Amino acid sequence: MIFQPYARNRSAEIFLLGAESDVCMTYEMILDDRVDGDALQYALDQALRRLPLMGAAIVLRDGALWYGKNDLPLKILERKVQPVIGGNETNGHLIAVCWHDQTISFTVHHAITDGVGSIRFLETLLYYYYCRLDGKSYPSDGIYVNDAQNHPALWADPFEKPFPIEEGEGKADDGGRITDGLELPENRDKSCHIRYCIETDAEEFMRFVKNMNTTPSAASALMMMHGIRKLMPDDPRPVIAKLPVDMRDRLGFQETMRNCVVMKPLRYLPEEMDSLSFAQQAEGLRETLRKETTEEEIRKTANGYMGFMHAIGAQGTIKKKRTLLREGRRPDQTTFLLSYIRGYRMNGYAEHLKGIRTSLLEPFPKLNITALEKTFVFELLQSFPERRYMEAFADQMRAHGFAVEITEERFELAKADLSCIFGQE
Repeated sequence: MIFQPYARNRSAEIFLLGAESDVCMTYEMILDDRVDGDALQYALDQALRRLPLMGAAIVLRDGALWYGKNDLPLKILERKVQPVIGGNETNGHLIAVCWHDQTISFTVHHAITDGVGSIRFLETLLYYYYCRLDGKSYPSDGIYVNDAQNHPALWADPFEKPFPIEEGEGKADDGGRITDGLELPENRDKSCHIRYCIETDAEEFMRFVKNMNTTPSAASALMMMHGIRKLMPDDPRPVIAKLPVDMRDRLGFQETMRNCVVMKPLRYLPEEMDSLSFAQQAEGLRETLRKETTEEEIRKTANGYMGFMHAIGAQGTIKKKRTLLREGRRPDQTTFLLSYIRGYRMNGYAEHLKGIRTSLLEPFPKLNITALEKTFVFELLQSFPERRYMEAFADQMRAHGFAVEITEERFELAKADLSCIFGQE
C-alpha cells in the first residue's frame, strides 16, 4: 500500500520510534443491547467522512513521518479479539472498530491522535449509530456532524511554530522526565496486563469533591497518594502523579484531532503535607494544577515540547531518532499516572452506555477515571499482578464513606503492523 504524504506529523516520531511502538490503545463501550452491525458500519462511514484525519495512514518520507490520505475502505469487524491494525486487515488504517455481543471496541495508534481525539471520534460514532439504530435525529450539540464541508482545522498542527510568551523561551528537554519521585518496586515487572475496576455513584462522588473544594482529578490523585504513603510510610521521596492536560483551548487549536496533550506532575511532599488535612491537601493540589495550566504556562510547555521534537528531528535518520528515543532519555521516577475523562457527550441516549473499559500500555500504573451519566468508573491499569495498590486506593475511598468493590480482569494489548511504514527503511 502506497499513500501520498499530506501533512507532516512530528509527534508521530515519539510514538512510532520509541520502545514498544507497535502497541495501541483500545476503548470498549458496553451498551444496553446487542450491537447492530449495519448501523455501526453506517456510523463509522459517517464519522470518517467528518473526521478524516482518524482514517489517515502514516507515511515515511526522507527520514520524517507524515500523515497520508488513505481512501481505502475501513470495515467493522465482528470479533472479540482486536485485529492487528495498520496492515492488510485494516487497509493500512491505524484504527479499527469491532463489535461483539453488546460491546463496541475502538483501537487506535497514538501516532494518529490522543485520548481527547479518541473520545471525540467515539462521540461522533455513537451519535450516528443511535440516529440510525433508532431512526431519529438526536441533538447534535458538540458532535462532529458530517456537513460535507472541508475542515482543515482538524489537521492543524499545534506544534508547527513557537508561541509568544512573556518571559523565557521554553526549553528543549527529554519529555518532562522526573528523577526524584518514589518508584513502585513492582513496576519493573512487565509480566501481565491487569485492569482493576471500582464503580461508584456519580452524584455521591461529585458531592464529596465539592465538599473538599477541589476537582475529581486532584481528589482521586490524592486518595491514591495517601494509599501509597500508607504502604511505604518511611520513604521520604515525593509521590508524583502525572496528569494528561489537553492544550487545545489554550493554544487556539480547539478543532485539531492531532496529539495535543502533555503530562503535568502533581507532587505529594511528605515533609510538607503529612500534617495537613485531606481538604487542605486537595485544595493545594487544585491550586498547583491551576497555576500549571494557565495560558502562559501551557505556551511555555508547548514551546518546550517543540524543542524536544526539534532535537529528535535534528538526528536526521530514523535509526538515530530511534536510538535517542529508546536509549538516550533519563530514567523517569513518576509514581503513577492519572487520567480524568469528563464524560462522553451523548445527547439523549446516555442511558444506552452501561460501561466502559480501556486497554493501554503506560510506563507506570495508570488510574483512569471516566464520568458516565450516573457512575464514576475508576480503572487501575498496570503491567504486574500485585493487587495492593488498588486495595490501598479502595481503602481510601472507604475511609471517605464510599462503599466499593473491586473487579479484576486480565487483558491483551492490541498491536499495529508497522511494516507498511518502515518496510522500505
